[in-house]
Amino acid sequence: LSSLPVEGQATLLRVLESGELRPLGATAKVTAAFRVIAAIQPGLTGLLQTGALRQDLYYRVAGVVVEVPSLRARLEDVVPLARYFAGLCGREVAGDAESLLTAHSWPGNVRELRAVVERASAAADDRLLCRRHVGVAMEAGGLRVPDAAASLPPDVAGLLEICVACGGDADRIAEALGVTKEVLRDWQE
Repeated sequence: LSSLPVEGQATLLRVLESGELRPLGATAKVTAAFRVIAAIQPGLTGLLQTGALRQDLYYRVAGVVVEVPSLRARLEDVVPLARYFAGLCGREVAGDAESLLTAHSWPGNVRELRAVVERASAAADDRLLCRRHVGVAMEAGGLRVPDAAASLPPDVAGLLEICVACGGDADRIAEALGVTKEVLRDWQE
């Protein structure tokens, strides 16, 4: 919806309201029963406020809104998803690879994770995806591979500077440090 021009939104609204559309190349309209499922990043209300989405279309499509947080906000899902994608490739994920996967913030969300697992599967010479395979796959995708030092606390002054720059937001701090929120919690203890 966010990339649909306002004129196209009016056409879509007419189709949603009437249930009638004219297939490409056809001369007559046909009636169709359908549902619309839209996935948009900034959220419907954000589009509405900026004027990128017509208000009447918003009320037509905003029947049930399901918000799914980004993968970096739910790092506990990284390993199960990685295992699932590896399974689709006939592979399994080793424990050392899991720690590498959870140390990344996944700005590309689930698609990025799937691409890394698929690249790692292509590089693997056996059924098990280890840290080496995942590291190679991450580098091939242009990602920074967290090193073993990521599990050690940085110097206190540097950490304080990062905390101030990130406004104390744990998600942003973890992302800036290239670690998970769990690692931040471990540093606190």
